[in-house]
Amino acid sequence: MLSFDTDGVRFNLRVAGVILAGDHVLLHQIAGTDYWILPGGRVEGGEATSAALHRELQEELGVNVQVGRLLWVVESFFTLQGRRFHELGFYYRVTLPGSPGGRVPARGQSSHRQDGSNLLTFRWFSLGDLGHGVRLLPPVLGAALAHPPLTTRHLVYRDEPADS
Repeated sequence: MLSFDTDGVRFNLRVAGVILAGDHVLLHQIAGTDYWILPGGRVEGGEATSAALHRELQEELGVNVQVGRLLWVVESFFTLQGRRFHELGFYYRVTLPGSPGGRVPARGQSSHRQDGSNLLTFRWFSLGDLGHGVRLLPPVLGAALAHPPLTTRHLVYRDEPADS
């Protein structure tokens, strides 16, 4: 996976899928955390971001998704468990198959998957709940999900002060 440490900062190259059903979005959470993220994962060396997302969602949800267009490229600067991160995320629109099955939960239900040492929980959330009782990371996507852009947008999120 493309994740490495440099100058005291962990760099991650991440992909994620924006899976919408009406006014709901599919999110996942790692057990023991207080935040939710869009499903996806890290890119392997030599792997295109769209192919990485297809692979990650096949592994996580057990279904053959259709990866659509790139919505956002998000640069996130944050600190987690005392470690500084710089994450570059590619967020694609994703369509589920007509009858998804696999580990895609029905609305109002959750599904779970063990991913190495992490237990992932998948659940649909109303877009109106994001930022209001549901902590989505990066938070810059909360409002953006309600109005996906017509062309790819670059967003920057910082939860720490910029270096002078």
